[in-house]
Amino acid sequence: MARTAKKRALPPRRWRMKRAARLASARAWLTTHEGKHIVRSYARWFRVDHLCAAKELGLLGVPVEPAYLVRLHRTLEARVIANTESRARGLAAAEELERELEGDLDADEHFAFIAGTTSGGAHYGVPHERELDIHPDGVGSSHACGNG
Repeated sequence: MARTAKKRALPPRRWRMKRAARLASARAWLTTHEGKHIVRSYARWFRVDHLCAAKELGLLGVPVEPAYLVRLHRTLEARVIANTESRARGLAAAEELERELEGDLDADEHFAFIAGTTSGGAHYGVPHERELDIHPDGVGSSHACGNG
């Protein structure tokens, strides 16, 4: 008989509320709140972002400084830009690593080009010393062919 998955408890109701329910609950929460940073406290208590918290507090009649909203917008924009740049750096690093790994498949410290492996697992191919004797156009030099 297979085991059944253990049921997990739901998060607190205030975290699962939609805006209308949050606004109704926030009226009671405002009477008990004693902190200075009301937007931050609201955002943490109801698990919403700070912009949503500021908007909902404004709907409840709580004054929110316009300068605070400007700073909040700037912060969120900077965070979006930073996340985008970080993601781009991560993708570039992953692509570079992939290119390096692809390059390692046909070369190692002994061979410039690995043509294959023997049945015993040993590599065979063009050693780095022979690579220096080959012209860029792909035709071997007289030294490499033994003609000179």
